[in-house]
Amino acid sequence: MALLAHREGPSGWGPPRGSPFSIIRKHGGHIQVAPGGSLVAVPAYALARSLVGPPDRDNLRISMTLTRLGTCTIPLLMLGLAFIWQARRAGFAPDRIAFGLAALL
Repeated sequence: MALLAHREGPSGWGPPRGSPFSIIRKHGGHIQVAPGGSLVAVPAYALARSLVGPPDRDNLRISMTLTRLGTCTIPLLMLGLAFIWQARRAGFAPDRIAFGLAALL
C-alpha cells in the first residue's frame, strides 16, 4: 500500500521505478503494478468457480475459502511433504527433520 501511496519504496529498496525490472510502472499517466499474486490465484479460482458456480452473495465466502486453499494451503502442505520425503532420502534423523520442517513453515 505504501508503495502505491507514495509511488516509491524505501531508499535502496528494489530496482528504480521505471526500470525494466520494476514492479511499478507509469504508463500513459497511470500507475501500473505487476499482477503476480493475482495470476497465481487464477487456477484455484477457476476450479472453485466450477465447483460453486458464478459468484453471488450466498457463495462468495466458500468461493474465496476454496481459492485460498488452492493458492496457499495445499501448495504449502505439498512443499512440507516434499521436504520430509527428501530429508528421509538424505538420511536425516527424525528430530532434525521435525526442526527443519518447523523452521520452514
